[in-house]
Amino acid sequence: MSARELPEHVRRLLEEEWFVRVATVSATGRPNVAPFWFHWDGERVVLDTLENTTVANIRHEPRVTLVADRGRLFHELENAIVEGHARAYAPGEAPREVVAGVEAIRAQHAEELVTPAFEAYAARETRASVYVEIVPERARYWSGRKE
Repeated sequence: MSARELPEHVRRLLEEEWFVRVATVSATGRPNVAPFWFHWDGERVVLDTLENTTVANIRHEPRVTLVADRGRLFHELENAIVEGHARAYAPGEAPREVVAGVEAIRAQHAEELVTPAFEAYAARETRASVYVEIVPERARYWSGRKE
């Protein structure tokens, strides 16, 4: 499935939401799920992160599943589950489309990146930056709404 073939509701959630949860599997088979800011450019999901468990797992096993969801009450709930392959890049080695996605994430969250809370977090961090590209292969959508 190409990204262009994703169901309309899946594309809409990826275009409108600010967070996804990314599921990976470690070398020992242990599952891991973590939330990320992301950018969807119509072809790929891009993450701007640091060296972490998710990145280590992607390097071992590039198959991932991500979830974009929203709603609180049953009739508001909807989610998109996207399966695909991920690749981690050092910032200087990332393709221009991935770099553009990281720039879009940073622009979308520019106000938050200069808050005292985020600046304190960034000052403590010593891990290297990593850019992640996830290319969708399959997707499904669910909603509690009557449509």
